[in-house]
Amino acid sequence: MGAYYTTIKDNEKDTIGLVQIYTQKNKQSIKSYLIGTMKDGKNNLILKSFDSDNNILSPTQLDTEISQNQSIQNEIDSLSVTGARVTKNMVIVPIENTLLYIEPIYQTLVNETNLPVLKKVIVASGNKVAIGKTLKEGIENLISQSATKIEIDDTESIKGLIDSIIKANKNLTDSLNSNNWELMGTDVKRLQDLVSSLEKQLEIQEKEDNETNENTLTNTTIENIE
Repeated sequence: MGAYYTTIKDNEKDTIGLVQIYTQKNKQSIKSYLIGTMKDGKNNLILKSFDSDNNILSPTQLDTEISQNQSIQNEIDSLSVTGARVTKNMVIVPIENTLLYIEPIYQTLVNETNLPVLKKVIVASGNKVAIGKTLKEGIENLISQSATKIEIDDTESIKGLIDSIIKANKNLTDSLNSNNWELMGTDVKRLQDLVSSLEKQLEIQEKEDNETNENTLTNTTIENIE
């Protein structure tokens, strides 16, 4: 996700800041973000970190959760009619110790006005996600009983990935038994992504183990020489 401008509270004053959301290498959840502002003619870069026990969804993780949410996905799919193009653009707004995700969804009738029209807005924060026809309705649904809870899987550890793969495989079995071909495709993609993540984690773990063994061997050799 590229950097974007937003209004920042600085000593009770509003200023324009450039926000960059990022994830650490080999990680999926978001632990911090950067804010770039200009103060007294000088560029200022601020790192904002979340609490270590917070598991903040990344845009990729949220997209995966949305694709697996049948009710929300049905509303999005209803816009994909003949002669129409559906586009979306996620925006993340930092609010205190969490992030508010806003994803407007536009429908463009190619053979008519060819102008994008706002049709739906997905809103997510914490472990909840909701959809509405407008941003106001989306936020209202997010704080109501109609909001959908998001199950955040631990995909940053080998054990967490194995648990997620078992869960994804069960979901795939359920979609196969129900002959839901669309959901089946989503479940297959999810399972493939998790297996790929596990392979990468195992490669990283093997590399770290080899480096530890080499360091131990080197230190033992030096001690023997001394």
